[in-house]
Amino acid sequence: MITALVIPADSTLPTRRLRLDPTDIPGMEKLVGGILRPVSVTDPESSLYLPEENPRFPGPCNMRATALAAFHTRPLRIPRPILRGDAFLAGPTTIEGRDTDAPEELIRLLEHREFLVQTKQPGARRWSQGRRYVGFEHAYAHTWNRMRRIPDEDMPLIRIVGAPPATSNRKGNRS
Repeated sequence: MITALVIPADSTLPTRRLRLDPTDIPGMEKLVGGILRPVSVTDPESSLYLPEENPRFPGPCNMRATALAAFHTRPLRIPRPILRGDAFLAGPTTIEGRDTDAPEELIRLLEHREFLVQTKQPGARRWSQGRRYVGFEHAYAHTWNRMRRIPDEDMPLIRIVGAPPATSNRKGNRS
């Protein structure tokens, strides 16, 4: 059994951890609602599974899966094709072709509600403070809109991290 992360296409539904048998292909296909289509994620190495594309009946957009594939594939590719349908994330495959546990780093990231998109210019030592977004898919959409105007040769490194809780700058009322 492995731990996978289920990523519903409906972004109002939360992601959830699920224990599944990596040899149960029919069970995995039932989970995504169709024949499995893998999408490689490289940072960290993992496999994202969605239903096979059907041009006649495209499934609902899965913006969290789309953002995950964009932000965690090196080199970063913005824009990526929109991924459709319910998805699940597993870890890298073994030599025998079996899936492993989804990377804890990505599970924890997708459990956040707020995110920072940080950039770093080539040769720079530090990442930018970052822009804060509510929702993984919003971080992706806003980043794509900003980055699409930048020529490839000037493109900074980009990463997304879970945002720490926001602190209030308001002073308490003292009576």
